[in-house]
This record gives sequence, C-alpha cells and structure tokens, in this order.
Amino acid sequence: DDLADMILTEPRLADPVYAARATKVSQVLQDQFELRRYDVRRIGRNAAYVFCVELDELRTTIDALKEVGLRGKNLKLTFMRWPNLATQPSSAVKRLVAFLKS
Repeated sequence: DDLADMILTEPRLADPVYAARATKVSQVLQDQFELRRYDVRRIGRNAAYVFCVELDELRTTIDALKEVGLRGKNLKLTFMRWPNLATQPSSAVKRLVAFLKS
C-alpha cells in the first residue's frame, strides 16, 4: 500500500497536521506540474518528504523554476527527476536561477 510505505519513510505524515498538508501539497503538485495521480503516487513512494513542505515555500519554489523558463512538460519532468527541489528553500532556488541567467 502506497500510503503505508509513505508513512514508513516519512513518519510525520501520520500526524494529522502533516496529513492535511500532504493533501494540499498533492493538489498543488497536480495543478502546477500537471501531474497525474500516478505521478503523485510515484513521488510519494520515492520522496515522501516532499509532502511535508510548507505550501507557501513550495509555491515560491515553483515560481522560481518558472522564472528559468520551465513550463509544461519540462517543468513536470524536472520535478519528477528531482523532487527534492520542492524541499529546497526558495532563496536557494532563486540563487540558482540568478546564476543560470548570468
């Protein structure tokens, strides 16, 4: 069961506060990255910690990735390959964006 595996790898998801956040993060991921439910489950199996990220921080990080010009399929593929990008502080992603733009 995917949920049980997620809780085993990221025990915070058993906490009701984090469980509620995970639901919201899942929706943001589906909306912003155009992920299918299968993709979200795959991230849950491989990087359950992503679902514990603060929503505001996640949105800021997504905006920073879009500043680089990542959109649509490229944004989705980048996130699927490196889901830990969602856990990075947006300031670090913005520094990376600035470096890549220079």
